[in-house]
Amino acid sequence: MIVRKSIAALLIAAFAIPSVVNAAERRRDGVGDPSEIVIDARDKENPTEKERLKRTKRPEQRETVREEKERTPEDRGRKTVREGKKDVPEERRRETVREDKEFAPEDRRREIVREDKEYTRKERVREEVKIREQVPSAVEIQRRLEAPATKRLRREERVTIREFTRRPELRRAAPSIDIQAINFAFASAEIPYSQFGKVEVIADAISSMLNRNPEAQVLIEGHTDAVGSFESNYRLSEARAASLRRLLVREFGIPSYALETVGYGEEYLLVNTPYEDWHNRRVTLRRIDEFVRQ
Repeated sequence: MIVRKSIAALLIAAFAIPSVVNAAERRRDGVGDPSEIVIDARDKENPTEKERLKRTKRPEQRETVREEKERTPEDRGRKTVREGKKDVPEERRRETVREDKEFAPEDRRREIVREDKEYTRKERVREEVKIREQVPSAVEIQRRLEAPATKRLRREERVTIREFTRRPELRRAAPSIDIQAINFAFASAEIPYSQFGKVEVIADAISSMLNRNPEAQVLIEGHTDAVGSFESNYRLSEARAASLRRLLVREFGIPSYALETVGYGEEYLLVNTPYEDWHNRRVTLRRIDEFVRQ
């Protein structure tokens, strides 16, 4: 009987010792059950500081230790460096420099210059539209046409209208005024009804001049820009001059004998360019009674 009890005790001890050892190891690693109390005799006699801390840790603290162990030392080092870089003065200085560069004086000057150029461009377009759309007053047209000629011809020296149109020095000597305000239909000689008010201003000026000098004569010159062929521009300018003369006679009662027409096409450009330019698309009123035979 005694032998049987001894054998049973030995078997129990053989199975119990590994369990105790495993439990102790799990306890040390922080993965055991918190309620499980396993104390090694050696730890009890000479407990280290680390073991004392493990025994007193709460479950949440052990979880933190477990997560920390799962990360390798290399990962922990990288995270520490990454977190440290967020607040280092050098990084803050770099960010400050980057922000300062965004608002650097040079960039601000460029932005101001860009805005000024844009404003100037818009203002120039507005001025051009204003000049192009605004017809001179009747008083201004009459004053320009009644101005003295820069050259006078004796009666026996006067020429025909055809000769006058082909002699640039006589054209330059005669008083004249350019009018860009009349907007013809595109590639057409037709004057839209919306432009009749501008034509009426011209009619008033010529009518007032004829009242003062019934022998006055006005040459209506048609001009185009250089876009298109020379022949097509010549025909278009001639047709536009004739269209204006017809409107002045039929709608506003100007005597037909007081008006002559000629087309120059692109021959006399105010702005010497092969491209479109509104300055070149115009009619010119030129007083010629002191240069041509009656």
